[in-house]
Amino acid sequence: MKEFRVFFIIVLIFILLQLLCVAIATKKAKADNLILRPNGDLGTPQWETTYPADPTTHYTKVDDASVDDADYNRATAVNKQDWFSLDDASATITAGYVVDSVKIINRVKGETDDDFTVQSHSAYYKIGTDSFTFTPSFGAAFATRTSGKLTAPGGRTWSGANLDSLVLNLRKNASSVGTYYTYSSWLYVSVWYSAVSTANQSNAITKDIEDAQGITEGGIVR
Repeated sequence: MKEFRVFFIIVLIFILLQLLCVAIATKKAKADNLILRPNGDLGTPQWETTYPADPTTHYTKVDDASVDDADYNRATAVNKQDWFSLDDASATITAGYVVDSVKIINRVKGETDDDFTVQSHSAYYKIGTDSFTFTPSFGAAFATRTSGKLTAPGGRTWSGANLDSLVLNLRKNASSVGTYYTYSSWLYVSVWYSAVSTANQSNAITKDIEDAQGITEGGIVR
């Protein structure tokens, strides 16, 4: 009987130590955020107006570290496009890390034409020849729109290397009549990532519960 009690105490101590290790690992595996901002124009930008006009680069109108509606790009003609390269992620998200979510943030507004149609644009994100679309909602005043969690194009999984290949495209949507504009003053990709460990199983469960409750998904207005 005495031997059994000793054995029981040893097993209990072992379990407590395991729980302590998991708790420490969970704390260390806390998710981190990486912001990927436009860092260059790809090809010849097509949106007709930039403000201010100097410099003529379009990416510099949407790459601000915080909200700045004093500079922006705007387009009126249908299907006019601006393509942007983004900051690299692979130096930060290396082997040993997993990407938990990728989202597009775009600050936008749209004028209303003579047919009461609000002008808008879509954000296309692309790797290689594969692309998906996020279309934010528009109003008469600038507002920041956040996509839901993005699926990596072409059946890929998100990684630092794949994020290095990611490019963004803003494309003007259909207009009814007249010369009316859609505006963009801020654009970036928000990446949440964490260390690969047993602790991520707990983090993933928490994220799944939040997503099911609609806490972290789609159409968030900030």
